Amino acid sequence: MKQLLSSNKPDDIATLAYICGYYLVRAEVTKDHLTNPRVSGFGLVNQFHPVTELVNASFKEVVRPIAHTLYDRAWLDLKQGSLGNISLSFCSQCAFGICV
Repeated sequence: MKQLLSSNKPDDIATLAYICGYYLVRAEVTKDHLTNPRVSGFGLVNQFHPVTELVNASFKEVVRPIAHTLYDRAWLDLKQGSLGNISLSFCSQCAFGICV
């Protein structure tokens, strides 16, 4: 990596651009998909979007999904700081987990 950072060779510059830029582009593509209200189960920024069907073998959004778990999706914009408290409805037969 140190060699790439100090090199002026076009191949090294391209490799460094790929290493640094790929994840930024991938994150932007993911955000565009997750915040597209025209895609079922997705929607606007800072809103939770519940999934109403259990996952099947084609589900690829979570590495190891739990087959009996309904997931919610959200893209949270934290540029301005915390969103405050996130409140969820609880029922005696449900468990909730949230990672922010």
